[in-house]
Amino acid sequence: MSESTEESKFQVEALGLLAKTPELLKHLGVTSVIDADIREVGTGNLNFIFRVVGPKGSLVVKKAPPYIRLVGKSWPLPASRIMFEQEYIAVANRLAPGSCPKIYSSDQKRFIVVMEDLSEMKVWREEIAKGVIYQGVGRDVGRYLANVHFGTSSLAEPLESRYTKAAHFQQNIKLIEVTLKVFFQDPYYDCPINGWKKRAPDLKEAVSKLQADENVKSSVYFLKDRFINAPQALLHGDLHTGSIFVSGRKQETIEQISQMKQQQGRSGRRTLLK
Repeated sequence: MSESTEESKFQVEALGLLAKTPELLKHLGVTSVIDADIREVGTGNLNFIFRVVGPKGSLVVKKAPPYIRLVGKSWPLPASRIMFEQEYIAVANRLAPGSCPKIYSSDQKRFIVVMEDLSEMKVWREEIAKGVIYQGVGRDVGRYLANVHFGTSSLAEPLESRYTKAAHFQQNIKLIEVTLKVFFQDPYYDCPINGWKKRAPDLKEAVSKLQADENVKSSVYFLKDRFINAPQALLHGDLHTGSIFVSGRKQETIEQISQMKQQQGRSGRRTLLK
């Protein structure tokens, strides 16, 4: 089945969920889904993402296929991952209100989540490329990370509750394996799926030097061990400038990959949100 056929199939599933949810139709300002405009916006690496627009409002529908959307069926991944994402968003919005999109509805059988439309905001990575500066970024990301990481750690949560939640989120094992692979393994040897050879061949000398550096590999192995064996808090799992929306008034994060794992980082290094 081609991607266009898959997309059409998933779009029908998304419309089906909207059709049977009066609150969503009211939010859009329509009485039937045929009166709404739906289109695939193609911004997701993992999921199909549809934007639905009506006379009174809009929303986003995310559908998780049983594979990594960017790669295709050659890299299978359980579609249940999106349910963990939904649960992470609930935790994050409880501990750091307004840090993630609002969730309107979901379908656990079809692995669909309906959420707030952030299209009026900008992707932070694109704004950086344009030289646009947003004030207070460090403050905002610090508060977001501190609230979520502290709130899901042993410093704030009772032992039994924390261990129960940790065991639950660790069921998202296949996505944790992907993180393990792309962060702690593939960059450090000549992995066939490393894309730098096509996208940035001038990096060959720097990449070769990195992959031959035993000190780097030793440090990475230490971090890999901590990632696997030292769970401390609930992580976003894919927080980078491309998964952050910005505007002059608020900040949101998208593409959560929920993992109960150790927060990694070096003193003085900042991940910025706006």
